Amino acid sequence: MRILFVHGTDYSATDFDNYLEENDMSLEEAWDMVVDEDGCWTHEDGDKYFEVEIREFGEVDLDFITFLRDEIIDVDESKHNDFFVIEE
Repeated sequence: MRILFVHGTDYSATDFDNYLEENDMSLEEAWDMVVDEDGCWTHEDGDKYFEVEIREFGEVDLDFITFLRDEIIDVDESKHNDFFVIEE
């Protein structure tokens, strides 16, 4: 499984999601951009700051990811630090 791990300041994950939308960029395109930056890309624009890192794991059942999101991960916290699954 490949993910983009987003962290930084308050609302970093939300800001990253908005950045993708504003720049008409897919997660796959964001992945390629971070790969080009040696696996870590930092964005800073005024009060918006976030870091995006590549993380790769062995095979992970997507039902497990759904379980994590639905039962364990705090929705409010995920606005600050979150991960985005890259479809393979």
